[in-house]
Amino acid sequence: MAPRKTVPLSPDLAQMLAGHRKKFKEQDWALAWYLAAECCARFHASHGLAFEPIAHSGLGYYGIAVRPLACKANGHSNQPILGRFTICGDAENWVPGGPGSNRLGLSGMLHEGKITPEEALPAAIRHLRLPLIPLENHYRCRHKARGASYVLLFRLSAMLALHLPMGEVSLWNDWEAFDRLARECDPHVGKKEHPGLFLFGLSGDENVVIAGDGRVLRSRDPSPSLWERHMAGESEVALARWLLDQMKAS
Repeated sequence: MAPRKTVPLSPDLAQMLAGHRKKFKEQDWALAWYLAAECCARFHASHGLAFEPIAHSGLGYYGIAVRPLACKANGHSNQPILGRFTICGDAENWVPGGPGSNRLGLSGMLHEGKITPEEALPAAIRHLRLPLIPLENHYRCRHKARGASYVLLFRLSAMLALHLPMGEVSLWNDWEAFDRLARECDPHVGKKEHPGLFLFGLSGDENVVIAGDGRVLRSRDPSPSLWERHMAGESEVALARWLLDQMKAS
């Protein structure tokens, strides 16, 4: 059996993206995960934006949505999706026209050499019309004080997406997954502004479930909070390797 092709894990997502594009198909989910992770680092804590892989009925994975969190500043009711990064990494702004409209073809521009990944990021931010300064003050919101753990979990998700080819790894953190699993495995399910759940898995293997604040809710081997491990000095690469081991990928 031939060894699985992988891209070396690195905290440099642009480097991993370049490796992924060389090793696997150009038109897959690598660009979307790179752009979403970089936007998450910029807009989650300060602006209250969540970045969630979404599924389309009958089609499966449908890209990564950009959604305002239900928080004190945004309002606690369900918030409409602002847009998404498509499967191949194009940016869609859903505010003026709804799903599928107003698309910026970043994947084609990257494939044709018209832009670099570093240039694609500001282009995506401009197209999605994400305000550089938050429109509302989020100082009382949970994501403002504790959002760094969510950003860490999303970065780990992106590292795994760039490490393996699309189709070999399952990565979810949408509210559908939260509804399905939270009451079953999270004792903090009733908390306001819950940080959500991250699911990591491989085809046929049981999911690893981590809360957005870093608590390990389901894994093959017990572990302290990934956020606490990170704050104690463990690197992102070490945490990603632990997740791979739990997913039986090593």
